[in-house]
Amino acid sequence: MGILVGSEKVAEYLNASLVAAQDYRVKLEHYLERFDGDKDKVVETILAEEYDSHSEHIQNRNPFIANLLAKINAVCKLDALVKSQKSSHSRESGSP
Repeated sequence: MGILVGSEKVAEYLNASLVAAQDYRVKLEHYLERFDGDKDKVVETILAEEYDSHSEHIQNRNPFIANLLAKINAVCKLDALVKSQKSSHSRESGSP
């Protein structure tokens, strides 16, 4: 990509990065739901799709797995936080 010059280019890059991150979160949430929260199955599936299916890699396998697991754990924690906040809000407003 190179060096970004100009506020428009930077804004476009940041927006594209945000969309990509949000899309990846949705993908992880989908697999977590599909595999009933089994993180190992999510790792296996994404590893097959994104790593094993390619012959050349920019990252070694073990760091790829570690980073993927960190992403999965972050999504799980974020989802738990959101559920907790919704539950707390429901109790405060008197909703079941």
